[in-house]
Amino acid sequence: MNGDSAEVRAELDCLRLALRQGKFAELAACAGRLEQAMQRMGPPDPAQRAALRQQAETTADCVVAALTGLRTARCRIAELRRVDAGYLSYGPEGRAKASAQPRGLSRRF
Repeated sequence: MNGDSAEVRAELDCLRLALRQGKFAELAACAGRLEQAMQRMGPPDPAQRAALRQQAETTADCVVAALTGLRTARCRIAELRRVDAGYLSYGPEGRAKASAQPRGLSRRF
């Protein structure tokens, strides 16, 4: 083991780049290589530790942003599917019933 953090930093860059480019299929491979690089790395000196912490925090921010974007996209897809399935209204007893509105998406979507 050595104290060099260059390999770990390169793998953090790989992970962040895959997130930013939306290459989610590459994330598992990047994470595996990052884990291996961290196991090979020896104890970092204080300067390396600070640089790694900063880079890891930036990567974590990218992960949070990607997850937020995925949740938003899923909600939007579900919303579009509901619109495509037709409109619902609620009767006096509070149960949903299909409306006579036309089905399908407008040209706007």
